[in-house]
Amino acid sequence: MTISDLRFKLDELLRLPSEPEWVEFKHNNDNPQEIGEYLSAISNGAALHGKRTGYIVWGIQDGSHGVLGANFRPKQAKKGNENLESWLLRELSPRIDFTIHEFEHHGAPVVMFAVQAANSIPVRFGGEAFIRVGSYKRKLKDFPEKERRLWQILSESPVDWSAQIVEGATLGDLDRDAIAFARIQYRQKHPQRAEELDRWDDATFLNKVKVCVNGNVTRAALLLLGKTESAYLLSPAQARVTWVLRDEKKQEKDYQHFDLPLILVGDCASEDPQSHGPASSQWNPVPSGGYAIRSMGDPRDTA
Repeated sequence: MTISDLRFKLDELLRLPSEPEWVEFKHNNDNPQEIGEYLSAISNGAALHGKRTGYIVWGIQDGSHGVLGANFRPKQAKKGNENLESWLLRELSPRIDFTIHEFEHHGAPVVMFAVQAANSIPVRFGGEAFIRVGSYKRKLKDFPEKERRLWQILSESPVDWSAQIVEGATLGDLDRDAIAFARIQYRQKHPQRAEELDRWDDATFLNKVKVCVNGNVTRAALLLLGKTESAYLLSPAQARVTWVLRDEKKQEKDYQHFDLPLILVGDCASEDPQSHGPASSQWNPVPSGGYAIRSMGDPRDTA
C-alpha cells in the first residue's frame, strides 16, 4: 500500500462511530504480550464479521479517535533479544499474515498493523485464542457462543491462501523467463488460442490464467512466477520446494532445495540428480529410492 492508501484507510477507520471487533486504536501501549493477544483477537474478530483484514492502530486516542501520534516503533522493538515481529509470528498459531506500516498522518507518526482474518481455525497466541467483546479483549473459550459461531464461519467459508492478493507486489516482482515458460505451457495446452496468446501482453496473459486479478499479483503468481528475491513478499511462508532422496529404509540420503519461481522446479529437478545438492559426490540412489516434495507455500502448514 502507498502512503496515500494508508492515510485513506486510516481516515476510513477513524470515521467509524466506535471500535468494531476487528479494529483496535491505541495511543502508546507497546507491551509485546498485549500486542500478540490483540493480533489473535482482531484476526478472529475480522473473521466473525466477514472482513478479510483487521487493524490495530497506534497513535490514536481511544473514544475521540483523535490523532495524537505514537512513540512505538515496532520494526525496531524487541522481545528479549528477539525482534518483536519475529517473536509475534512464532507465538501465533496458525501463522497469519500481518503487515506493519509506519507513516505520518496530519503530521503525527502513526503505526498500523494490517491483520489477516482467521481462515481455517481460530488464531491463538501463546496457545490461547482471544476475541473482542465490544471494546474489550477476552479469551475466546469464555464466550462459547462466539466460539461456536466462529468455528461455523470458518468451516463454511474456507479461504484459498494462494488466491489472496499480495500487498505491495507488482508485475516487476515476477520472473520474465518464468512467464515465458508459462506461455509455452499454455500454448501447448490450448493450441486453438495461439493467435490470441500472441496478442496478449504479460498483464493480460496473467489475468487470463487467473494468477493475477485486475493486474494485482496473487500469492499463486509469486509462488509460480516470482523472482527469487521476491520471496520475502510471501513471509512468513517459506517459498521453497525440497526434493528428498530416500534409501530402501526411508532414510534421507540427499536433498535439494528449489526456490522461486516454482514453475521451473519440474525442469530443474528432472535433470541428473548427481549435478545437484551438497552431497552430490556421495550420491547413491537405490532402486526403491526416489524423490518427494517435502514442503512449500502456505504458512498454515508450518504453524
